[in-house]
Amino acid sequence: MNELYASAPVYNPPVPASAAAPVKHFATRFEQDEVTVSGTVEETAVRGGNLFGREVVVFTLLSTRLSGAVDRIPVCVPLDVAERYNVALRTDDLVVVSGQLRTYYCETDGHMHALVCASLVATSLDDPQINYVRITGEITKQPVYRVTPFGRQITDASICVFYSDPVYRGVAHVPCVFWGGFANVASTYKPRETISVFGRFQSREYQKQLPDGTVETRIAHEVSVHHCVPIERNFLRSKSGM
Repeated sequence: MNELYASAPVYNPPVPASAAAPVKHFATRFEQDEVTVSGTVEETAVRGGNLFGREVVVFTLLSTRLSGAVDRIPVCVPLDVAERYNVALRTDDLVVVSGQLRTYYCETDGHMHALVCASLVATSLDDPQINYVRITGEITKQPVYRVTPFGRQITDASICVFYSDPVYRGVAHVPCVFWGGFANVASTYKPRETISVFGRFQSREYQKQLPDGTVETRIAHEVSVHHCVPIERNFLRSKSGM
């Protein structure tokens, strides 16, 4: 996401006719994939050029877990959406965004990265700890099961999500982490099996050793899965029309 911020001008929204109303029940419109996150804007949004075929503004949303840990959530908002909702997206603003999880290729590190593509955005005065994700898609490759040094069971998997809506049509490969009993269940899934997962979108720091021997701290974004269910094969393709 860093390259989206490079030399980007600050986003200056139009002056609203009246202050944006607080949102109590903020829901999305999508059947297969949805993400809703609230938090504070880390730094004022900047124009991020063209992403997924639309001009966007980008920023990082700081989402606090119940434990007190803070996730740094990358968010892009189509310029017309930001203007429609008259939300300034300035440093320390408390906002809630809702939309879809998408992935993009980063030329800087040669990896795919996940972010929230918002189709709805508003000020939030209710709950600064909203973080909900639901996605339905196909397992892309055999999940990897492991046990941490502290004895926790974890399974890593990638889910391919198909989109048919006119805003962000296409495919995303979303990294997911299953814990505990669901780690055992997820380890039995096979490539191309269709599942629905529910959880939260979170960030994780890790250390990457570069060819010159230096160590660089990087941030990965993934869905921490709280619940998962298998669904009828080809459901996703039939729903998306693909």
